[in-house]
Amino acid sequence: MTMKPQRFAGFAFAGTLAICGCQKDTGGRVASGGPQARSGQEAPAVKWNLELTGSGLGRPVTFTYEQLAAMEITRLENVRQQMSHFPDKVESWQGVALDSLLAEAQIKPGPMRFTLVAADGYKMECTRAHLRSAIIALQDGSGRWLAEIGRRRPIKLVPPHATGDYWVRNLVQIIVEAPAPSGSSG
Repeated sequence: MTMKPQRFAGFAFAGTLAICGCQKDTGGRVASGGPQARSGQEAPAVKWNLELTGSGLGRPVTFTYEQLAAMEITRLENVRQQMSHFPDKVESWQGVALDSLLAEAQIKPGPMRFTLVAADGYKMECTRAHLRSAIIALQDGSGRWLAEIGRRRPIKLVPPHATGDYWVRNLVQIIVEAPAPSGSSG
């Protein structure tokens, strides 16, 4: 299948998996086609924005749900979500590679601190290592849109190499900052 670039917000997307190197990843990632290949049906109309901000980015970017749904898809197969208070879950997910979104926001080199913010105010701080191979899931493993399964839960951050605390439902903002220098005195 030949992918045509998707245009929005003044730039074109084509081959985002090549940008982030996901094809070489061994964390259960499988490249797939565009929006039609996911489920054979159009994405639901959802009013949702995901904002990437912070001094660790070259430019802030806001993606709408429609824009995310039109991007290249990555599938994560049989990912174990390690739970602290419940039995672990093993599920498959489909969505946009976080690395491709960070590339569009021009993430700066070097170590960064990430703050993940959900719509309900939940916040989690982490490093890039926690988010290795992560996707912004829009569909479950069978191709059902998360927005249609649970109308108030249209997206979910799925970091396959991190515990369940880092799997943020209803993600609305990712703040990327360089860590504060250590050893500074005031």
